[in-house]
Amino acid sequence: MERRELEERMTRLEKNFEDYNIYWRERVAYISIIVGLIVALIMTWITLIK
Repeated sequence: MERRELEERMTRLEKNFEDYNIYWRERVAYISIIVGLIVALIMTWITLIK
């Protein structure tokens, strides 16, 4: 009985962890794209000024 409950809890934790990972992967992708665009704008701005 106890073992089965532990296994259920483990699978639930694993699923939550997977969802959390997917959520963060999306966030990191968006953030990196935005940061890349900002860096590109700054680089072009510097080259245009000089």
